[in-house]
Amino acid sequence: ELRKIGLTQKNCKIMLSAHPNVANFLYEDERDTIEAIEKENGFKIIVKADQTYHQEYYEVVTL
Repeated sequence: ELRKIGLTQKNCKIMLSAHPNVANFLYEDERDTIEAIEKENGFKIIVKADQTYHQEYYEVVTL
């Protein structure tokens, strides 16, 4: 989904909201992947933990 946004929008910020376990996984285990997506697509990804989200639910918003 992030790469799809990168096809149409450059130089923006993307906020990815997810359950804290998922957010921690992204920060700890997938940070290199996130940085590569940022460089490849020209935008900044902000990962936000939200306790109210189910582990399988996430939301991606362009800022």
